[in-house]
Amino acid sequence: MTPGLEPHLQLLHRAYCYLRLSGVEPGVALQATRSSMAAMVEGDGPDARERIWREVEQLARAHQAPPVPPSPRLLRGSMHYARAPHRG
Repeated sequence: MTPGLEPHLQLLHRAYCYLRLSGVEPGVALQATRSSMAAMVEGDGPDARERIWREVEQLARAHQAPPVPPSPRLLRGSMHYARAPHRG
């Protein structure tokens, strides 16, 4: 792997996760990620990354799935463990 490509990989991973959390089907999200990767190879720099992210956001908006609700915050002492079956 060429040094310095980690930010590109992080952006692709973030884009895929963003699309999935937006309700985009896995195949469509993967195809969008592939096209984003091809666009990154063709043009580098902040302009290319901004353009790619705008396209990802447009795809996410097109699916308009309800947002994933945040998980409830864990409070100290709020975790309950299953009790072991009583042996008698």
